[in-house]
Amino acid sequence: MVDGWTVPGFTHERELGSGASGRVVLAVDDQTGTKVAIKYLDGALAADEAFLARFRAAARPLSQLEDPNVVDFYDFVESADGAAIVMQWVEGVSLRRVLAAQGPAGPLAALSMLGGLLLGLAAAHERGVVHGALRPANILLDADGNALLTDFATAPAGTEVRFGAQYAAPELWDGEPATVATDLYAATAIFYESLTGRPPYAGRNMARLHREAPIPADEVPGPLRALVLQGL
Repeated sequence: MVDGWTVPGFTHERELGSGASGRVVLAVDDQTGTKVAIKYLDGALAADEAFLARFRAAARPLSQLEDPNVVDFYDFVESADGAAIVMQWVEGVSLRRVLAAQGPAGPLAALSMLGGLLLGLAAAHERGVVHGALRPANILLDADGNALLTDFATAPAGTEVRFGAQYAAPELWDGEPATVATDLYAATAIFYESLTGRPPYAGRNMARLHREAPIPADEVPGPLRALVLQGL
């Protein structure tokens, strides 16, 4: 569970997971009884004024975003003791866990997942919100297999490659900011991994691989190679 400060008005039930940007707990709204997920940001993030300013700017469009492929954003709560994101609880599992347990998906399942990613990203991009660090860990699959995006804008500017090196576009390795194009690159890399069971590039020099290595499109089924070549 979360030590120290907690968001007022909610009762915690259990921890759902943790990652580079913080810990997530399942909680219940004391007034409505609604189950929510609360992400308590890592202490370094919660103290990073540049990150907080950037996330505050994204919070309003995120709160107005209603899309079946994006986890609903409810609130961003700050105090002297920490910061947390209150969001929709999705009864499902991350794509990362599915791939680890089951291996590659078939082409139809991978295309369905990609379609959900692109629809969710398009809805966010229309409101001026870039994800910035898309990876299998922040894609949730619900009970019906639908893909939902979470963790928008939770990677501090300039650190996106640390949060998802295997899915980071070449321009991110050059220190450029995350954009619509870098989100689409990451979505394609995740699609590739869903098809093959591994990311398109793996090795010690990830920056060089993403910048210079040939796109390994031959590893995916023939009819889908054009998608991979276009996205990467």
